[in-house]
Amino acid sequence: MTVTPGLARVRWWYLRGLGFVFCLAFASLLPQLPALVGPQGLSPATELLDWGRESLGGAERLLRLPTLLWLTGASTGALRGVALLGLGCGVLLLLDVAPRYALVGAWGLSLSLTTVGGVFLGFQWDVLLLEAALVSLPRTPPRYVRTRRLDYRFTDLATLRATGAWWTRQQVGPYCPPLTLRDGRLQRADPPSSP
Repeated sequence: MTVTPGLARVRWWYLRGLGFVFCLAFASLLPQLPALVGPQGLSPATELLDWGRESLGGAERLLRLPTLLWLTGASTGALRGVALLGLGCGVLLLLDVAPRYALVGAWGLSLSLTTVGGVFLGFQWDVLLLEAALVSLPRTPPRYVRTRRLDYRFTDLATLRATGAWWTRQQVGPYCPPLTLRDGRLQRADPPSSP
């Protein structure tokens, strides 16, 4: 699929907007990190990393807790450094300087903080920002778009104490049928079925 000039322009604006959102996300998180997940914070990231070292093997640890803080530790300086680097990647993306690398950097740094952020960074918009960055990497737009509707509910106190989960998520069904872009318009698509 070739990218038309109109799609290229939309992609350009979309990536600038995504860079702006990353700037806002990292800038708003920067002053909050020490109080939330710093060594003396409400939910210290060092405790999560210590648990990961003790309970999980090398590869499993990286897959279940993907964060750059395995390399640096979770000191206040390291947390702020990750947020500042993420802010820098957001600025680069906003200014269209090495956008692909800036997008990968912003995604990886955001994932690093979301992983150790626990309940403070596990909200839907944090995950959606990660997903938006990930699907924005290819040079061509996706061929099909599928959306699903999810039902989020807070857990009861017994479930919270037993599992630590503040909410449950259940897939309700499709939000709309699969869509594709034909002749510059979104149209209902019949994508090949998944294996």
